[in-house]
Amino acid sequence: MPTKIDIKASLQSNNKDTTLGEKSLKTLRTYQVGVVYKDKYGRETPVLTSEGASFTVPKKLSNNKNSISVSLRNESPNWADSYKFFIK
Repeated sequence: MPTKIDIKASLQSNNKDTTLGEKSLKTLRTYQVGVVYKDKYGRETPVLTSEGASFTVPKKLSNNKNSISVSLRNESPNWADSYKFFIK
């Protein structure tokens, strides 16, 4: 397992294209992103996270289409075949 997990999660906010409802993050919420590594036998690590993996959506962006942008900055363990993100 890597000695240090380094996840950078941030808010991506764009103006809405239409007056119709669109999928968007809820405002006034704190979101936290974690990663799980999986091997070829289906075994998984617990959810791993870091300090830079959380952010809050401010109320002033409630009229925008808000989404999460995530970058995983650490090396994956050599035994891992895949990984997946979890959002809390």
